[in-house]
Amino acid sequence: MSRRFIRENSAGPISVADVAAATTLGQRALRGRFRKELGRSILQEIHAVRIDRAQELLAQTALPVYEVARRCGFSEARCLDRTFLKLTGQRPLQYRRQCQQTLQG
Repeated sequence: MSRRFIRENSAGPISVADVAAATTLGQRALRGRFRKELGRSILQEIHAVRIDRAQELLAQTALPVYEVARRCGFSEARCLDRTFLKLTGQRPLQYRRQCQQTLQG
């Protein structure tokens, strides 16, 4: 339930409290369950879902990075850039170029 809630709501502002409110668990119990089952925090899961969506948009559209950021729930392109780099090891535009080269080559 909580992972589906994250997927369905990750394009907007979402917090750990929002995820917990969507379940029958309290925040502490939900945090423990996430760590145990996924090996990461709720916030890390939110970021992972957002970055997955950003990768789709970067690979399949010509949307500017600021628009990709907005559609993925980041408050600004700088936040997307920082999170994308942390999780993938590259910047959004580097990822887009790599995808374009793969399609051309």
